[in-house]
Amino acid sequence: MPELFNVVALLLAVTAVFAWLNYQLFRLPTTVGLLLMGLVASLALLGLERAFPNVQLFQELLEGVRDIDLQSAVLNGMLGYLLFAGALNIELSKLHERKWT
Repeated sequence: MPELFNVVALLLAVTAVFAWLNYQLFRLPTTVGLLLMGLVASLALLGLERAFPNVQLFQELLEGVRDIDLQSAVLNGMLGYLLFAGALNIELSKLHERKWT
């Protein structure tokens, strides 16, 4: 059973490869290209599972998803992400101008 960290690392690596392929070959807007390639990859995996019914591609993935504490993952993960994204949008010059108000 793969660890959650390994699954996240694998998904990030696949996303980076898809983004690079989009940049080199398709030249679509990034969000559209990644969405399209993710859709094609998902359909390809589903097609493989239908073509070879004895191979269980998603069985381990389903067991791993069932083991995740979704409330904790969403609250902690999304809160951290939103705080990080908010920190990226701070304009330090405006913050410096208003430091005494």
